[in-house]
Amino acid sequence: MSDDGSEQFPPGWVPDAAPVPRRRPTGNRRWVVPLAVLGVVAVVVAAVLIVTDDEPSPATVAGTSTPSSAPAAPAPPSGDPTAIASATDTGPVKIIASDMTCQPWREIQSTVASAQSGGWDQRDPSIPGAAWTPQLKAQYEQVGTALRAAADQAVALARQTPNRVLRELYEVFTAYGRAYAAALTNYQPPQDAYARANTAALQAISEICAAADGGSAITRATQVPPAAPPTAPAPAGDPANPERFIPQAGPTCARWVPAEGALATAVQPWLDLNPDVPVAQWTPDQRAALQSAAAQFTAAATTLEADGRGSGTPQLEDFAVLAAQYFRAFNAAVPNYSAADRNLGMVGLRLDTLVSSACQAAAAG
Repeated sequence: MSDDGSEQFPPGWVPDAAPVPRRRPTGNRRWVVPLAVLGVVAVVVAAVLIVTDDEPSPATVAGTSTPSSAPAAPAPPSGDPTAIASATDTGPVKIIASDMTCQPWREIQSTVASAQSGGWDQRDPSIPGAAWTPQLKAQYEQVGTALRAAADQAVALARQTPNRVLRELYEVFTAYGRAYAAALTNYQPPQDAYARANTAALQAISEICAAADGGSAITRATQVPPAAPPTAPAPAGDPANPERFIPQAGPTCARWVPAEGALATAVQPWLDLNPDVPVAQWTPDQRAALQSAAAQFTAAATTLEADGRGSGTPQLEDFAVLAAQYFRAFNAAVPNYSAADRNLGMVGLRLDTLVSSACQAAAAG
């Protein structure tokens, strides 16, 4: 988030048509290291399918997480942790190679994007609700209605995904979407942070699915060392009634928010690259932008993971470690970089923004 409350990434953004994010304010950098160029590592796919009697289970592919080929089961009863597909996923965070919930998620994303494109995406969040014109009020109410419906739909996906972190992202999307919709009754500018957190969760899920569909997730994950086990994974709760994962902004948020803006500013030259231009046609400056971004992401991975593991918040830790793993996968892709690898870096940035926005939402009350 910039000083004037503007967003880095527009709401409802679709991975296949990403606009160039706006520049972020500079700040004290916490990540500056040289790029370590990784060699080309052959991709070895060794899937191990784990099957239980009641639910589809993930297969692991050299550091990735994939579901079984079985179709998504109907949503289980609310509030029963044993009926949640990811309830037994308590292991290390892994890059997600595929997930059965990506296809239905695209429909939810498209519906939200359509509602936001009615003028809300160009809103001035500094205008309080009491000063809205009838037209502005209609735009906000349209988005609020769409977010409530999308949140209800995301509950089923949270139950169905076999991946713990993806379930947590669906829950975050639900919690902050509902919080923003409820705030519209008497909207105050700081509450726009609820919308930014909701949007960042939406975009993180979409980028994860895009990286899986494009093949970059499974291709690059084999080149990334496995993450350490989680400090203390939270037990699966009721996806129908998720809470905001950062209720109060503490020391981790004090470090995280300015560093997130600084990282976005540092990699802006890479963000400005046109993904439709083949890498073989890049100029030396464009190649330098890629190298610089990879160096920043590699350094950020170390700091993000350390902050996440020291936060004492299981969901924040999972998001931080997942961002770190995707940043490392991006770095591993540099020697043979292709347009599909862009999604890896974007996953990390979206997750980084999610935590930053949730910190600001906590400060908003």
